[in-house]
Amino acid sequence: MFLEYVDILTRLPKLLDEVSAENEGASMPDAAQLDQIEDLSKRISKIIGLLPDALYRSAAIDPRHPAALEEMTKDLVKLLERSKPLLLVSFQPLKLCYSF
Repeated sequence: MFLEYVDILTRLPKLLDEVSAENEGASMPDAAQLDQIEDLSKRISKIIGLLPDALYRSAAIDPRHPAALEEMTKDLVKLLERSKPLLLVSFQPLKLCYSF
């Protein structure tokens, strides 16, 4: 899980920067990049769900565990929020055409 955390924090910001730099003015990001962003974003949700169990320890016993949990969760949520707009781009609404 900690290796997944490091992998996500290393790869996702670079990928998001690449997509935003390459697609300035373009209507749609590259499909392969969107797939990678989606995969990493799904992994973020899983890690956020696992972190409390992995780092559960009373602050009275060891204050580092709750601090690490808070910091790691905060970093992951920021990345997830940053990737959300790109994930929504891939789900374009259908245009309905009415002929009367």
